[in-house]
Amino acid sequence: MAAKKGGFKNLTDKDMANADGKVPPRQRSCTNCQDKHLKCDKHVNVLDKCTNCQKYNEQYCDVSPK
Repeated sequence: MAAKKGGFKNLTDKDMANADGKVPPRQRSCTNCQDKHLKCDKHVNVLDKCTNCQKYNEQYCDVSPK
């Protein structure tokens, strides 16, 4: 049998935020990465800007509230 493509990712205990089995909340991308459909690392990066905003020399790198 061939494996199915796509579907749900099998989450491990490391991926789970809570012991009750809920999936952790998604990280928001900055507005520039949202516009360009790029993966944002602002929540990981310790600098003022994410890697993409540094690469494209963007003036602002901010995450808009929901």
